[in-house]
Amino acid sequence: MKWGFTFRNKLKLAIALLIVLAAMFLKSTVEERHVNTLGKSFESFYKDRLLVEGYIYRMSNHLHVKKMITDNCTQPSSYDQLSTSLQEQNTEISKLMIAYEKTQLTSKEAVTLNKLKANLLALQTIEHSYLNRIRYNYEVVDLKAQMAGHFSNAAENLQHLSEIQLAVGKDMQADSEKIMSESSLFSQFGITILIIIGLIIQVLVFSSKDSIVSKKEPNAWMN
Repeated sequence: MKWGFTFRNKLKLAIALLIVLAAMFLKSTVEERHVNTLGKSFESFYKDRLLVEGYIYRMSNHLHVKKMITDNCTQPSSYDQLSTSLQEQNTEISKLMIAYEKTQLTSKEAVTLNKLKANLLALQTIEHSYLNRIRYNYEVVDLKAQMAGHFSNAAENLQHLSEIQLAVGKDMQADSEKIMSESSLFSQFGITILIIIGLIIQVLVFSSKDSIVSKKEPNAWMN
């Protein structure tokens, strides 16, 4: 089929196709960036928020166990059991703390985590004195009161850290919704561009056909 495009129409068509290609390239680039951003966001949510919430929960449980055993073991006969149990709990808390520190921390989270570490360190120091007093059957009332204060402070630190996870999680959700909204907007933009270019191409094609017909009509009269 002979189209008979004029040079001007061919140039317009080429420009229209270039616009399509440019629009599709832009859309593809933006969508790829959005996908990468969402992927990193989900990975961060899992590693830095979801797992961390688990660390916080487990540390809270270990602290609860520590408090129970120190409250219930106050006689020299319970020294070995108490010493072993405290060591086990402190080892597990230390592992969780190391794992926590490897995650991406916010500024507020880092401050609160340092407060928690200070409370845990002070608590372990008092526990050492507590064990020595129990071993030799000395009075431990004052040390128990000190430990209770650090247990309470550590529990508050953990609660604050948990609240930070929730707040950051909400921010990440808002960012993800914004990215999805932008992706939807660019998709609509791409479809709109395709429709407009399609209409332009149709106009060029039909105008070219009309031009061909108009050129053939005089020849038909001549015959």
